[in-house]
Amino acid sequence: MFQGPGPCCVATVVTFCATGHRHIDILKIDIEGWEFETLSTLITSYISAGQPLPFGQLQLEIHIWDKTFTELLHWWQLLESAGLRPFMSEVKAVGRDVHLTCSRSRI
Repeated sequence: MFQGPGPCCVATVVTFCATGHRHIDILKIDIEGWEFETLSTLITSYISAGQPLPFGQLQLEIHIWDKTFTELLHWWQLLESAGLRPFMSEVKAVGRDVHLTCSRSRI
């Protein structure tokens, strides 16, 4: 069984297995910067065991502020080696929206 980087990951997988589930259609993840370490550990464990991922699609918010291009590329290639492919991209422009709000309030 997968042993993730922390109790939350282990508890989720234990609950998933204990209830008899073996596959998730869509897995949505937003873990505020921990997606690189968590998914690397998860995906590597399935690749090493020669098993398919237990989910069909992955909806993921990526936080890349402290990552170099090389780190992002290596991680992205790991996801692709497990059969994952990007099918949508959305830029979250929070900084731009905050700036516009502040500018309007000064007028």
